[in-house]
Amino acid sequence: MMGYASLEQTDAGLHMRQRSRAFIIAEATSPSSRNAFINADIAMGDTGVRRSIISQLSILYSGVYNATNVAFVGTHQHAGGGGYF
Repeated sequence: MMGYASLEQTDAGLHMRQRSRAFIIAEATSPSSRNAFINADIAMGDTGVRRSIISQLSILYSGVYNATNVAFVGTHQHAGGGGYF
């Protein structure tokens, strides 16, 4: 609940689906050299979530995406649910 709950409160389940937008930036002259910018409607980008994204991208696009060309950020709004860490 991202710090806005009292310790006695609990939550469970999926109240609101989280959304994200991904932008792929590449040069037309070098399409294999690219960057992915992922903006998620969550409070912050987390390293563990970023590693999971990179792992999945590596499976789908072997040799294209890695830790040096993927950026994962959150919009830092408090409308999304918590507990994704």
